[in-house]
Amino acid sequence: MAARQKAKKTAREAVREQSRAAYQEIILEAAERIFVRRGFSGTRMSDVAREAGVATGTMYNYFEGKDELFRSLMQLRGEQFLDQIAHIYRRENDPIERIEALVRFVVEYLEERVGTCAIFFEAGVMSEMSIDCIGGDRIIEQYTEYVDLFERAFRSAARAKRLKPTGCKPGDLAAILTGMLNGLARAWIASDRSTSFAAKADLAIQVLREGVVL
Repeated sequence: MAARQKAKKTAREAVREQSRAAYQEIILEAAERIFVRRGFSGTRMSDVAREAGVATGTMYNYFEGKDELFRSLMQLRGEQFLDQIAHIYRRENDPIERIEALVRFVVEYLEERVGTCAIFFEAGVMSEMSIDCIGGDRIIEQYTEYVDLFERAFRSAARAKRLKPTGCKPGDLAAILTGMLNGLARAWIASDRSTSFAAKADLAIQVLREGVVL
């Protein structure tokens, strides 16, 4: 009898967890749309609740406030991004083609989610919060994993003797490349976006292949 009751309790808990996760996903999807439309500072919990089709009070059963809501959205998109870029890494066998494929994926991902990425950049420069504060430890870990993936790709290319003898360490190359992509993304998002961001991938790859003559 005790075992049966425990099993029923476990099943109920599983259903509750699934229901909670489904509500959170609905709210986060709605929050992303509102953040993109109104920006972080212009978004209210009541706006998100209306978009999600739930009562404002219900929102606080899942998220303490706007900061936690945004943090959860950042972390969710970060996990999805890492899963996809890790798949690209595993899919490519040639070390140079792998690096180029990773660059193109990052560019395509940013272009597809330009609205969300713009809000992330906005959050990083707003005086009321910093990206570390709003993102929490996990978002920092996610970014580290992202850079580490490029470092592994460069290390693989070095082992295959496919890198020019620049004397740069794989970790330095990864930091340079990801920093360049971040800078290109910021500049493109702030521009009129009259040209595709995909052209920036070609620029990054050209710099990788040929270097820059100063």
